[in-house]
Amino acid sequence: MLIAHQSDHHGCLLETPESDICINTGDFLPDSQFQTWDFNKLVQKQYNWVKDNLDRIKKYIGNRPFFYCPGNHCRTPPNKFINLLKSANIDAYDLTDKIVKYKIETNQNIIKKK
Repeated sequence: MLIAHQSDHHGCLLETPESDICINTGDFLPDSQFQTWDFNKLVQKQYNWVKDNLDRIKKYIGNRPFFYCPGNHCRTPPNKFINLLKSANIDAYDLTDKIVKYKIETNQNIIKKK
């Protein structure tokens, strides 16, 4: 299995290498470009950024499953972020405080909380 592991994108969607799955372990969402320290405004701006960039994000992830763990700059709650990705038919999973088992051959998954 080939794993593309990345972090600290801060909204910059780089090319990902050929892989079976894509894992991002923090700071996928932009923050500094919004120039606000107001927590609620930043949450809404990050959420809107995801909505506005779903096509770009889908192209970035491709048909791979996407596993996500928020970083210290990600203010949008992980479940809202993952639900937006799923609304675009992206096979996305939140890793926050979870153990994830994923079978690529059958495309079945089991997510268990610690």
